[in-house]
Amino acid sequence: MHSVEAAAPQTPGNRRPALRWVPEEQRHITLAFYGEVPDGVVEDLSTTLEQQLGAVAPLSLRLRGAGVFSGQVLWAGVQTEHISSHSSGTSPLTALMRLCEQAGSQYSTSGAPARERRRAHVTLARARDRRRAAEQLQARAAALSIYEGPSWRADQAHLMLSELGAGTSGGPQHTLLDRVQLRG
Repeated sequence: MHSVEAAAPQTPGNRRPALRWVPEEQRHITLAFYGEVPDGVVEDLSTTLEQQLGAVAPLSLRLRGAGVFSGQVLWAGVQTEHISSHSSGTSPLTALMRLCEQAGSQYSTSGAPARERRRAHVTLARARDRRRAAEQLQARAAALSIYEGPSWRADQAHLMLSELGAGTSGGPQHTLLDRVQLRG
């Protein structure tokens, strides 16, 4: 992944780069997105996640492929080790994502409908300026589309707080709120 970031074209003059890379320590796998959740229900949400996910067995995952969301977010895909079960929608990762989504749906106050886009992913970069970044985003997504990383054992799900604009260079700041063990 580092080589994709390092291959960024030079920005002429004092212009800011078209892409804002997510710092490595801020990268995480997104399984579900809850939108606005009041501070007062975070403990209840954590308890619900513990109840829902405690029976889930640890998963063997890997990074595979990439793409662009909404013309402004470069992501790397996360899949189970066996692509056939992932493609058919029967993978343990897909089941875990559904459980995470169900657990959090009752706590969101954003009023936003459930996302149609359900893809476990790691956000790598965001466009500062859609027009200037479009070509770079597509080129990097194409370069990563054939990437298939080594597998690793995931035995926890993390509940993260995302604060838009609070991070480095105006990006989001992600803070770990809770760790849920996958014990099944």
